[in-house]
Amino acid sequence: MDISEAFKNLKISVVLPAGGTGERIGIKPSKQFYQIEGKPLLCYSIESFERLSWINHIAVAVASDLIDQTKVICQQYKKVRVVVGGDTRHQSIAAGIKNLKLDLSLCLTDPDVAIIHDAVRPLVPLDVLVRVVIAARDYKAAGPICPLTSTVISKNENEVLDTCLDRSKYFASEMPQAFDYNVILEAYDKCSKYDFEFGTECLHLVDKYCDVKAKLVNGSPDLWKVTYKKDLYAAEALLKMEANCYLHFGTVCKNLSDKITSKLKSKISLCNEVLESPNCIIFHLNCFLSSENLNCCIPEIYSTSPHTPKRMINVLCVEKLGVESLTFEAIENYAKKFESTDKICFTVWKRSKDWSDKIITRMTDLFTDLLQLPYQNLCGQLFKDIAYVSQSNTV
Repeated sequence: MDISEAFKNLKISVVLPAGGTGERIGIKPSKQFYQIEGKPLLCYSIESFERLSWINHIAVAVASDLIDQTKVICQQYKKVRVVVGGDTRHQSIAAGIKNLKLDLSLCLTDPDVAIIHDAVRPLVPLDVLVRVVIAARDYKAAGPICPLTSTVISKNENEVLDTCLDRSKYFASEMPQAFDYNVILEAYDKCSKYDFEFGTECLHLVDKYCDVKAKLVNGSPDLWKVTYKKDLYAAEALLKMEANCYLHFGTVCKNLSDKITSKLKSKISLCNEVLESPNCIIFHLNCFLSSENLNCCIPEIYSTSPHTPKRMINVLCVEKLGVESLTFEAIENYAKKFESTDKICFTVWKRSKDWSDKIITRMTDLFTDLLQLPYQNLCGQLFKDIAYVSQSNTV
């Protein structure tokens, strides 16, 4: 699906409440400012949305004493506005929602869809985000859910077991959630003082005050929230893996692999197998490999036909390119076109006699330049989420 095309008539904005004090996690500064790989946790959440061409505006709501610090962090982002939040989660979200209406510098009219996400949920799977936005467009409210991993019980006043719920009937509500903008704005306009102070579920508010039943979509294990110190350690490990670039050579021209490895040895890690990390860049180049047996060679990477994009485990699209069209601009255009995908496989078809030193040098320069791009400045899908596959055929 070409998401930019599907959402071209929608104005989509985001609210990130980031007013937590870090009391439960027991650290200073607050967890949203905890540094991982040289940047605050908040930045990872922002960049998940900033990078998408169909996101117009991001309102980051923080406590008044954190405004200056947050503005310094966010000045690098073009779509972000920092706003004063409230004492509770709902008060901060309401401030962000109203800012989307007041701040017309990034969006000339009110948004159609407002996405709400927690600043301390650094991992935002794109497929979940797309499903939520589409459902909100169609049902006016939507959110992801995940199965419960523990049984929920209640106790009575004597600290004795009172009720035990059937875990199969209940789910954990996760983020990001998305809403018709006018619906969520109305819900907060009508919200009671009690709900502002003690409520936590946005989907419940639009049900209670606007009679809108939210569409629930399947979530992902990556949607967890950094709440306790142990969550910070897990986030640090995962984000470090995503920050690293891994290079896997399949059946590849040795001259090409040697040159790329030499040029990037200080910036990239070699791996012996294809990793699940979106930063795993795959190079596959063979002069006598036909499209018919691609599936047998590396089934989790290749579609059996380069002419018919098929959804695979790790690669969602295969595009046919000739070496003469393998340019930075061509790959950038494909990145924008398929920004809904996790990875894009570029298949380069050329006869064996054409793999000269000149071509190999050209490809080396191209790929090494791509791998070192400051991706947050690009429009469309991040290059770090693309698998570049170079492959030759004799036909």
